[in-house]
Amino acid sequence: MAVSPHLAVFRALLAAHFQSSWNRSARELGRQGVLVMGLLVGLLGLLGAGPLLLGMGGLGWLMGSNLDKPLTPTLLGSLLAFIGIGGGLFGGVLGGARQLNWEAYRGYPLKLRTLYFAELVAGIADPLPLILGVGLAGFLAGVAVGAPAVIPLLPFVMLETLGTLLALQLLVGGLAAALVKRLRLALTLLAILVWVGSTLATSQLSRRPIARATTSHRVEQQAQVEALGRRSAQVLSVLPSHGSALSLVRAREGRWGTALALHAFPLALLALLMVLGARLVA
Repeated sequence: MAVSPHLAVFRALLAAHFQSSWNRSARELGRQGVLVMGLLVGLLGLLGAGPLLLGMGGLGWLMGSNLDKPLTPTLLGSLLAFIGIGGGLFGGVLGGARQLNWEAYRGYPLKLRTLYFAELVAGIADPLPLILGVGLAGFLAGVAVGAPAVIPLLPFVMLETLGTLLALQLLVGGLAAALVKRLRLALTLLAILVWVGSTLATSQLSRRPIARATTSHRVEQQAQVEALGRRSAQVLSVLPSHGSALSLVRAREGRWGTALALHAFPLALLALLMVLGARLVA
């Protein structure tokens, strides 16, 4: 069967990348060391993948079975945003950058599009995208069991969430080294300040006498929590993941036109991230 030239170049880039990674590891660890490390990583992956798939699958089944509940789209969209946007930001800040040797490929007549897509696929081998990708697959499988009617839309949700993770990771990781270092330093300082502030706040609270909460105070606190929940839901509704989650609800209701239209924003944002990332890492 004939293979497309673009697909052949794409496969050759990935094969060259993994072969160079193997050669580098063999020089540093030796072939036996690489085999032992591969066996350990594979064993740990098998031991961890099972509970992760079952846990996320159970959560997906629970949400899929309750898509008709008002709170489910918000929770589902929040989880997808955590995986896609949160995972991409953390992966980029923590070192997820270019995997391919772009400088070595500049002498070849390769298109930027081919290099970029090969870069995205190579980024799946990073630990964070791999773990989140396995969890996302288990979660969507659980949703499919809980709501079989939405199965045709689950590939779109997988593409949007995992694609956003990889594209955003590459975009953030492709920023200037000085900016990334400053961002890491800022996050470290922020974590220290949060820890110190929480410690001081806890110590101050422990010294204060415990006042007996009245009924009016409890009602006021409940109203504040509900108001905070409504504001959080409004913020989350702006994210593209909310549209992906809401499309599943509309599909279960039989409104397929609206369900498909809700994927326009997530796909457009994914395309924008990919264009920006390709221009940045080129």
